[in-house]
Amino acid sequence: MALRAWARDASLRDWTAGGWVMVLGLAISTARGHLPEVPAIVVGNTALFIGSLMFSQAIYRFIHNAQPWRWLRWGLPLCLLFMVLILPWPMPSRVVVVSVLLALGLSPGVVMILRSARQVEHSLIAVGLMLGLAALALLGRALHALSQPGHYAAFNQPSFWQGLSFLLAFLAMQGAGWGFVLSVFERTARRMQEQATHDGLTGCYNRSTGEIMLAHELQRSRRDNGHLAFVLIDL
Repeated sequence: MALRAWARDASLRDWTAGGWVMVLGLAISTARGHLPEVPAIVVGNTALFIGSLMFSQAIYRFIHNAQPWRWLRWGLPLCLLFMVLILPWPMPSRVVVVSVLLALGLSPGVVMILRSARQVEHSLIAVGLMLGLAALALLGRALHALSQPGHYAAFNQPSFWQGLSFLLAFLAMQGAGWGFVLSVFERTARRMQEQATHDGLTGCYNRSTGEIMLAHELQRSRRDNGHLAFVLIDL
């Protein structure tokens, strides 16, 4: 029952879909030499950006338990337009724009987690930290491309800092994924515990929980030689 409730979580479905879109974008970008260059650049980078937006959408749904904003409806055409406009630009300039766009796609999720840090599950805070690290790594990649454009003259050009920033961003998003799964599982377990100990209509403790609490208080009053009063009201 717990696994079924966990698997039905809409925010987890959004996160999973975002992960698959990210994988698609990475696959297209990696295979750029074997695909037509223009579609590979446009589709690959757009998929990466949409995947980052879907992560933020999953976080919004998880925190607010509501339908997310229409990010994808506006984000997809805007990103496609951006990708087409920057096609004539040199490779280092395209790296800067794409890196900043990906960082912007992740930033709403980070901001939402930081704003709700006191109310959300502890594991979700780790998700925010990991996504923040990924966004910083992408911004660092953009700054490095601005200061050292010679390292980004070609997509597959070997560069220590380019590879390091990309690896950090990838590992951070992987860690965020595991943390998000743990957050969903933690919330599902908490809800099941509430259902097992509280009455669904009134929100009060149910009979089994009351009996456990009464037995505990009886043992404590005997141990401390104290008095105990128990009042039962039937509405």
